Amino acid sequence: MPVSPRLAACISLPIAFVTPTVLHASTTPLEVSSTTAPVTLKWTAPGDDGRAGRATRYDLRYSTKLITLANFSAARVAKNLPTPSAAGTTESYTLSGLASDTTYFIAIRTVDDGGNWSGLSNVKARPGVFLAAVDDSAGELTFAEPWPNPAHHGVNLVFRLTQSGEAKVDVFDVSGRHVTSLASGWQSAGPVALKWNLTSDAGQPVASGNYVLLARAGGRTWTRRLVVLQ
Repeated sequence: MPVSPRLAACISLPIAFVTPTVLHASTTPLEVSSTTAPVTLKWTAPGDDGRAGRATRYDLRYSTKLITLANFSAARVAKNLPTPSAAGTTESYTLSGLASDTTYFIAIRTVDDGGNWSGLSNVKARPGVFLAAVDDSAGELTFAEPWPNPAHHGVNLVFRLTQSGEAKVDVFDVSGRHVTSLASGWQSAGPVALKWNLTSDAGQPVASGNYVLLARAGGRTWTRRLVVLQ
């Protein structure tokens, strides 16, 4: 069975963002007039039998919802993917036609010649751009682990900006459905304390389960996992 590849992202696009971990990027200045932007993804080719041989096909998908193995097939299919190279080779693919002001989640699976599918790769977030002047981008953000975790009645969150700027914190369930927004708009430099009362945008208590907290600022994203036990 093929091993799941791990996605990294190298950005070459006319907007200012960088995705977390394994990513090094150089970006050109933000262009508010831009409506689409490509992102170049890189991963290491898996084999068709563990780390040996060659896989048969890649299936890379993207969605405005958080991608999980359960909803992978519902995500949009990327076209004209490369044919898998020998195991251990660095693969590259440029995904274009993405709206600059929309956050996309990207993941990949592989299949071998016996029809055996890999698990899901790590999921990369290509955050949407806050359409502001070039000098308005937020600085580095730190996003503390939520507490208590698991949460029964509410959860506390703290993020910190090194300089004032746009910031947004959202909650998603494991299917990728947006649950609620906890912060959005201009934030002053320094710590920002938030509390989520475990309700949706509609004011209804959320079900017990796993949730993803997604913070975005200055074109970067941070995620934290939360378990809710109602």
